[in-house]
Amino acid sequence: MSLQGKRIVITRAAHQVDSMADLLRDTYDAIPVIFPCIDITPPADTTELDNALQNLSTFDWLVLTSRNTIRILAERIAELGLESNYPKIAVVGSSTAELMQDLL
Repeated sequence: MSLQGKRIVITRAAHQVDSMADLLRDTYDAIPVIFPCIDITPPADTTELDNALQNLSTFDWLVLTSRNTIRILAERIAELGLESNYPKIAVVGSSTAELMQDLL
């Protein structure tokens, strides 16, 4: 199936659209239409997150399911000035694993 000249709507978060848009445009000659339907942000009240991050060593496992989760956690850990005292870490997907190694 050819995508040449077809408009393809990309609904990913704004910070995640570039690679998909480039792929559609450059590889498939499609016309990317960027329409973010989600915004990935930390919680407004970080009390529970901060408490969990400050007590990571008490957990057996930390399971990370997305690159967005890792980005938010890394930002919060840096803001809190925490040491990297992590439990065992499991991730979903190779892309998530790569980012985890870079940021956490």
